[in-house]
Amino acid sequence: MSGCQDPYMNMSMDEALLESVSKSHADPVLRIYGWFPHAISYGRFQDISEVMEIGAVSAGRMPFVRRMTGGSIVYHGTDISYSVCCRQEDLVHGDNVKGSFMELGSFLKAAYQNLGIDGHYSVGGDDKYTKKTTLCMAKKEEHDLLANGLKIGGSSQRRRRSCILQHGFIILDGPSHCASYRCPGLSQIMGYEIDFFRMQDVLIQSFKNTYNVKLLSAGPTEYEMKTADMLIAKKYSTYEWNYQGKRNAGNIKEASLAK
Repeated sequence: MSGCQDPYMNMSMDEALLESVSKSHADPVLRIYGWFPHAISYGRFQDISEVMEIGAVSAGRMPFVRRMTGGSIVYHGTDISYSVCCRQEDLVHGDNVKGSFMELGSFLKAAYQNLGIDGHYSVGGDDKYTKKTTLCMAKKEEHDLLANGLKIGGSSQRRRRSCILQHGFIILDGPSHCASYRCPGLSQIMGYEIDFFRMQDVLIQSFKNTYNVKLLSAGPTEYEMKTADMLIAKKYSTYEWNYQGKRNAGNIKEASLAK
């Protein structure tokens, strides 16, 4: 459990964990984390001009970071975020993108159900949502998990060397200002406050029960910390990555890292 980190460390650590698992340095990992300060993350292939349309970003009041995964703009601050890193062989549907999305999201569905919420996947998206929006919360995708029919989170995936990183978020307190779009949070659906630590416990228990695994609490390894620190310096805090999305920003091969 990582607690709250700045946006550059959050994205660097997710990639460091994927790199570690993909090189067989680590077992599959569940990471749960928050964001401080509040920040914007956006998809790997989004144009920076779309991010700059958000007033708090263009005015320099809110940091922003490009994810290594796809998707749209996400406002972080009143959410709980998670990432799962594993090998394709760890999953029943590991070689299928849509199947693995649903399989890795099944513990979230169980978490909703444990809270008495109807959790189900959006099928084929929803025409009532703006299809051309740049905001994640303003549209439903086919693999989105809904809570009582409402979208209160999202997820995206990246693969490397037959390994998978899937990370996502759940809004805890809303309605939150997702740029110009207002969306509810888990607390509004429940009718009472669900804070970060309560939801963290729910997610951990649901993960263990869903996949019938034991979880060992541990911090990042020396290799993972060195990789994350390198990625902050050479990728996630740089103009080349955040503004231009250059593929070679923070190439891990540049670093001399030892486990």
